[in-house]
Amino acid sequence: MTTGKRPDGTVFASGAAEGEVQDFPSTARGWGVTIDGKDESGAAVTEATNGIPPMEWVNHLQQKTDQNILWLLQNALPDWLAGTWPKGAVVVNGDVVWRAQKETTAEPTASNGDWLELFPLKNLDGRYLALSGGTLTNDGAILRLKSKTAGLALYLIAQDTDGSNLYYLGKGSDNNNDAIFNNYKGGNNSIALRNTGAVDITAQNGKPINLSGEPRTTSADAWRIAKGDYGAYWRNDGTNLYLMLTNKGDALGGYNALRPFAVNLATGAVTIGTPFNLSDLVTLNASASRPLTLSSASPCILFAETDSGKKYYLVADGGNIRINQDSTAGKAVWSWDATTATLSTDGGLKLGKALPVSSGGTGGNTAETARKGIGCGTAATMSYSTAAYTQLAGSATEAASTKQLVGLRDAVYTKTAGDARYVQNMQRGAAVSPAKANEYGPNEAPTGCVLTRAWHDPSDKYGVFFTYRPLQIYINGAWRTITG
Repeated sequence: MTTGKRPDGTVFASGAAEGEVQDFPSTARGWGVTIDGKDESGAAVTEATNGIPPMEWVNHLQQKTDQNILWLLQNALPDWLAGTWPKGAVVVNGDVVWRAQKETTAEPTASNGDWLELFPLKNLDGRYLALSGGTLTNDGAILRLKSKTAGLALYLIAQDTDGSNLYYLGKGSDNNNDAIFNNYKGGNNSIALRNTGAVDITAQNGKPINLSGEPRTTSADAWRIAKGDYGAYWRNDGTNLYLMLTNKGDALGGYNALRPFAVNLATGAVTIGTPFNLSDLVTLNASASRPLTLSSASPCILFAETDSGKKYYLVADGGNIRINQDSTAGKAVWSWDATTATLSTDGGLKLGKALPVSSGGTGGNTAETARKGIGCGTAATMSYSTAAYTQLAGSATEAASTKQLVGLRDAVYTKTAGDARYVQNMQRGAAVSPAKANEYGPNEAPTGCVLTRAWHDPSDKYGVFFTYRPLQIYINGAWRTITG
């Protein structure tokens, strides 16, 4: 194709003398007006010139053509005028460039589908960027990306001067609707707005996710830690704050029945719902008004020695309290009966320090020192002091207190002496059934025996059957039969 020559911008007859240019009488009738002087409607508009146009008309027509060409060179795009515009026509209307989408007579407006808005002529730099960069300004959508093929990736990508990728923003892969902000230089750390409604924040290279402000959530469940087979998270049900645990193999699932830690949101009270192990010193700032409380039907504290394996249980049960060895049913180290106000033990009680006589004690923590403490001498001498006479008999002289003290002295024995002198138990001996000598039976049981049975025997002519047993006593470590 031959390249056209650009017009030089001059206008035909622009220097004509006065009267040498006259308006053509009927542009629509054309040269026919020279024959009869009438326009396209038949109205007379000029004198006929016998088919020969005068110079003045020709100058006007040629001048008009040059002026039109010059205007196009100066304005490039025509202003919209009422009339029919073909599909693809480009016009200016309201300082906006439009392109006709179909043949139309409508005026180009934003609400009219006959025209496509291409770009504005005013504030062009504020709405469109040069390839070298700049600032976009607009109300509403300032930049719109539209996919050419449905389902394919659609994103903005930034590159360094060497062509390496810096980051991208948008739909980074085909056939999904996730919106991603991905930083290539951060090892592909990213923020992903998933099409499911989930939001993923992914850190890379073992780096943390840092928050400089307070994170807030209105969800009951928050801050889950999922690692390995288990998950843990906090739950606020509006009444209590719980540390929740998942079942094994369900780290992202719901919570199980365990409640290791709970805080009452109204009172601040803390509840430990699972075994609580302490491996270091714990200081409790409890008081009478805010005591340390263990609440259950039978509260219990276990003290377990890891080196010896011994276990001791402090148990409150049935209104009483006790310490048991090895188990809650083991030997009682001590036990307090609240009903009888009695303290007892399954073992011996050794006093590390004696209670003075002046405070109601014996002044000793052994039998010997206790006897001396109350002025009773030794077990061998049984000698009483003046203080003992005064305390026990009411008189400081032996003569005046002998009668009272002799009985007391003679009544005091060691355990061995007491066992030799006093009956500790009693039982019946072997049964004896004497022969039936007459119809009345024996007169009485023998000395030291008691009748234990008497019944009628219809098989015998005497008819009475007796049984007696001797009585036995336990004394001085042996059973003896009463003989007198």
